[in-house]
Amino acid sequence: MKASNRPVKTAKIRSHLQSVKRRLCRPFYHHPAIPRAATSCVLWQWLRYQLSGHNIFLSKNERSLSRLHDQYAGRRAFILGNGPSLNRHDLTKLSSEVTFGVNNIFLKYAPTYYVVEDYLMAEDRSAVINAYNG
Repeated sequence: MKASNRPVKTAKIRSHLQSVKRRLCRPFYHHPAIPRAATSCVLWQWLRYQLSGHNIFLSKNERSLSRLHDQYAGRRAFILGNGPSLNRHDLTKLSSEVTFGVNNIFLKYAPTYYVVEDYLMAEDRSAVINAYNG
């Protein structure tokens, strides 16, 4: 009986949180030339942070990212950019380490996790990025 009520309760909670978000993200001063999406929602971000501390995640991305929490606790991690200094280093020494690579790093090295920060690069190289299997 409780299982059948769960989707209804979840939908009500989600609806209530969306109305809270609308109220919290209403800017105190809004200029018509500034898109609403660009206004700060500090209170909404704080609320999401507080909820995540209780394992309440509001989006599919937040739920999937939460699975990574403490997965590599106690291990070293390296964040690799893509500057010319990469040519001076032997990246094979990082093969047993946890690595995060940014933008075009996959052309020289296969990191544990890959992040695209530059959306223009992501659009230009979407076929290569989607084919990447690191």
